Formats: sequence, structure tokens, C-alpha cells
Amino acid sequence: MPPSDIAYAELYVADDREASGFLVDSLGFVPLAVAGPATGTHDRRSTVLRSGEVTLVVTQALAPDTPVARYVERHGDSIADLAFGCDDVRSCFDRAVLAGAEALQAPTPSHRAGQDAWFATVSGFGDIRHTLVPAAGGDGAGLLPPDRDWALLPAATGRTGPRPLLDHVAVCLESGTLRSTAEFYEAAFEMPYYSSEYIEVGEQAMDSIVVRNAGGGITFTLIEPDDTRVPGQIDQFLSAHDGPGVQHLAFLMDDIVGSVRSLGDRGVAFLRT
Repeated sequence: MPPSDIAYAELYVADDREASGFLVDSLGFVPLAVAGPATGTHDRRSTVLRSGEVTLVVTQALAPDTPVARYVERHGDSIADLAFGCDDVRSCFDRAVLAGAEALQAPTPSHRAGQDAWFATVSGFGDIRHTLVPAAGGDGAGLLPPDRDWALLPAATGRTGPRPLLDHVAVCLESGTLRSTAEFYEAAFEMPYYSSEYIEVGEQAMDSIVVRNAGGGITFTLIEPDDTRVPGQIDQFLSAHDGPGVQHLAFLMDDIVGSVRSLGDRGVAFLRT
């Protein structure tokens, strides 16, 4: 069985309290759980945040020369892991590795106390990895990454604001890798071609392919710059990020106008297009 949805996105950041504070105060995310030295994870500190159907994990390194520290040193604050929910973790892992993904963590029991489940990790585009986790149940505990133990936080009350769904993930790729990346995600995760578009803006241009799983729970918009044209925003991202990465997460809202007003009242600035 292929992955069904994006269980969570994990950001590696230089300052987890600042990043989490913005997501909570400005975007209305709610803290669910924390991990760190007090829960047995000594090299990093993490907070799980949730809004609507979107789960984010914000992680800061607590020691130099660790995977989190090295990632932030190279890429800056950015998404490092897009975790996929799977009905059968081992089957998803085997298919991805057979299609060419690097096996970063073979299927192993959850590190969370009291959780009888397995997880695995494989490589994706650039330095992104995909942790393969059991498809989440109805309780919030199913949303917590299984590679560390967590302390649940008291349920937050009185918070209001937009409750988004994760519509798609926008991915910036180096020129010449668009089609091979789309083919990899179809072979590894059963995310076939959905649509494509070549976009020209003045002297700049980019090419894109959308890949999507059958249930619509995972949609990637893959984008590469046209290197025969004047460099634009995709080139700028690749330079600043030092390679391919997630440019943005797109949230699906029931009421866009109302959401903009609500977020604006929280101090969120919007780009003018």
C-alpha cells in the first residue's frame, strides 16, 4: 500500500522558541507535545504544533556537529522531513528503496513509550527525507513522530483562527532534474503525474510538474528554473537554500477572505502580487 497523506512536516531551525512562537501567535498553531533532554532526546529539542489538519514539528539542535545542526548550517531554517502516513510501513519502505531511495532508517519499533508501531526513513529530493509512519488514528498521539519520546502538553483552550488543510508542497529543484524527480516519486510512492505548466514572467521562466497520490492526500508541485532565461525566484531559492528544498506549504482554507482578515489581525504580513 502506498503512503496516504503527509503525517507531519519537520522544520530544523536555529531558534525553536522564536519559530514556534511565530507559528502559535501569528498563525494560530497549538502546541501538542515537546521532546528534549527531559524525555531522553539529548541532541535536539522539538515541539509538535497543530492547526486544523496540519501538523508541524519545530526542532533545534542542542549540540554542534549533529544532523540538525549541520542541516541548519547548510540550508538555514527550513523543512527537513516530510513524513508520510502508511498503512504498511515495511511495504512502503521496500518499494521506495527498490525505486532508488536511500534507506536512512530500516523499519524499527517506535521509540515512544507504550506505542506498538514501526517507522522507517528514506531519502527524497535534495537533503529532504521521508519518515514513514503508521497512518494516524483519531487521537492526537498518533500525530507525534515515533523516533523519540514525547511529553504531552495540556490541551490549549480559547484559541481561534483559520483551521487549514495541507493543499500541496511546493518544491524547488535544480534545472534539469524535474522529470527525473517526478518519475522517482511515481515509482517510489505511487504519486503519478497529475498536471504540468510552463510559466513565463517577463524574461524569467520556470517549468513545473504536479505529482499526486490516488487519494489526494499528498500533492507535490515540483518546479525547476529555465536556465536559458534570466534567473528568477526559483534560482534565488536554490542559491539561498544551497540546493533543492521546500519553498512553501500551501494551506487550503474554507474562507480565504476571512482567513486573511483573521491572520492580518494577528500581525501576519501578506505579499502583494
